[in-house]
Parts: sequence; C-alpha cells; structure tokens
Amino acid sequence: APILLVVGAVALSQAPRWLAVAGLALIVLAAAPSLYLRASQYYTTDPETGWPTRTWLLALERPPIARGFRMDVGMTWQLRDLLDELERDTAPGEAIFVYPSEPLVYVLADRPNPTRYSHVYPGLPTAVVQQIVATLEQTNVMTVVVSDGWLDYWRPNGGGETVLDDYLRTRFTEAQRFGVYRVLRRGAA
Repeated sequence: APILLVVGAVALSQAPRWLAVAGLALIVLAAAPSLYLRASQYYTTDPETGWPTRTWLLALERPPIARGFRMDVGMTWQLRDLLDELERDTAPGEAIFVYPSEPLVYVLADRPNPTRYSHVYPGLPTAVVQQIVATLEQTNVMTVVVSDGWLDYWRPNGGGETVLDDYLRTRFTEAQRFGVYRVLRRGAA
C-alpha cells in the first residue's frame, strides 16, 4: 500500500488541479471505512450526544514483550484471564492451537503453534484442514483456544468449516470461558 500511495501522490501532483482534488477526495472516501474501524478502538459514541468519546484503555503489564500495549478494558481483562489460565495449565514450550485466527495469543502466552497455520480462514481446502487435524493428533495438543469473536467475524451465519469443528467437538471439551475466548481441553466430549 505505501508504494501505491507514493505512485498515486506523484500522479496527482502531475494532474490538473481539479483532477488532483477529485483524486484526493476519492482516496479519503476509500480510506474512511478503515479509519472508522481503527478509530473505534479508541472512541465510542456517546448515546446522549452522538459525539465520539475516548474509550478507557488499559495497558498490558505482562508478558514483558507486551508491556505498555494498550487495549480496550474488556479485551484486556479477557486476555489477561486467558493468559493466566494458559500459564497455569500448560507447561512452558507446550504447544497450543488457537482457532480460527489470533496468532498474538501464541506470542503473549509464549506457547508454540504445532501447525504451520496461524490463521484458519473459511474456505481453506479440505486437504489443508485435514492436515491441521492430523498435526493436532500427532502432536497430541491438549489445549485449544477458540476465539468466538473471530469465528463470528469470519462466519457470521455459523456456516463454513466442519472438518475442524467436528474434530474439536468430538476430541475436546470446554474447560473455561473468558469473554470471547473459550479454552478447550483434550478429553471425551
């Protein structure tokens, strides 16, 4: 994207003034949804006035690699509770699997991913999903973290992946829930 922005800026600088203004307006309009989404992490709408107000952000204090990262209060508490659970119930170096897509959990928990896939998006070929399941079986992964927030985002109508969902449902049970995170443990469902 930065290269495209530079090329676009050069092109706009060579264009007639009216075309440059129109091009700039188009760029701003195209970027507006992304800016709105990013800003929603820092601002909420006051229901009485309709004006944006700052959200309360908390800093993560641990692990050291994340010290100072600021996040929404609710997400910070959920993530802290999840990391506490993973620290208590998994050994250092023990592999976990995070599904469908939140690779930062591997880094913050300091636990490896046994598969080569940090994101399991809908529409992955069945052979790839079967390879993920085979890897989870071969490495005897005992803990899976499911992000319901990302599942809802990627599959808003609940459809999509069934091979991995069926595997998790039959081999794991829900042990804990921390907001949008569910911790599953290997065992009879």
